[in-house]
Amino acid sequence: MLKQMTFSQKKTDLLLLLKTAKQQLDEMRTPTSEQMLIVISDGRGALSQGADKVRALYSALQGVTVLFIVLDSGKKSIEDHTVASFKDNKVVLTPYLSLFPFPFYALVKSVEQLPSVIAESIRQWFEMTTQHT
Repeated sequence: MLKQMTFSQKKTDLLLLLKTAKQQLDEMRTPTSEQMLIVISDGRGALSQGADKVRALYSALQGVTVLFIVLDSGKKSIEDHTVASFKDNKVVLTPYLSLFPFPFYALVKSVEQLPSVIAESIRQWFEMTTQHT
């Protein structure tokens, strides 16, 4: 599986990623298994395929904790992005991350932080899952 990772795509197809992950994780699931899916992306475009569609597929991953790691090393931080919409014929700007379809996400400002963020996230996940079992 690791050999197939090329990181050469121009954007992340979240719908395909979540569908494929569900299929593969379902095949490995046991009645007592706890599963975690870690997605590493720049996070931009997470709304482009429709936040409702992404949320629906996310919800279908029952028993799977999805951690979305946003690699935020671009010139403009994802924290500064907004989404424009219209309300009462006026433009409303909403912070992008407030609409982000993944409830568990971590912002990473540099690649060097990835190992420690992933390790801490997994530690917290282990702690959370052992408390619920």
